[in-house]
Amino acid sequence: VARETAKQAAVLGASISADSKLVAVAATAQLAPGRAVAVRHGQVPVFEVVARGGGGGDAAEPTGLRQVFCVGGHSRGVTAASFAQDCVHLAVAARDAEWSVVRTDLRHAEPVEVGRGKAP
Repeated sequence: VARETAKQAAVLGASISADSKLVAVAATAQLAPGRAVAVRHGQVPVFEVVARGGGGGDAAEPTGLRQVFCVGGHSRGVTAASFAQDCVHLAVAARDAEWSVVRTDLRHAEPVEVGRGKAP
């Protein structure tokens, strides 16, 4: 459908929502060992699948991706991101030893954090 290039980042995984409308990408900066990672690298870009057609009972044809927002709040690179079955909540784990859960439904201008924790 589409490809996005992550310059200066190592992509560790991607998660597609159960309704196939959103894609979240977990990535971390490719910096020398021991260097701090900028806050912007503790973000998860979330893309919407752009499609055309789908009228008259036909399935819509995916044509690309469009970034709709970026989930932030971590000070180190994100190691994993996964959508819940409700297609609204996104769990994020990062190298700052914290995890968070955010609401990603598009009614919100920006994602809303609903929970945060620290790894044991």
